[in-house]
Amino acid sequence: MLRKKKRILVFLINRLNNSVNLSITVKKSFLFLFFLYR
Repeated sequence: MLRKKKRILVFLINRLNNSVNLSITVKKSFLFLFFLYR
């Protein structure tokens, strides 16, 4: 039971990290496009 909870926790943390990385990437690409087309 404990191991399963730990796996779920790790899964959630990984998803959170992925979403944070995704948003950072999106912001960077938007900035890049903004500077490119200014």
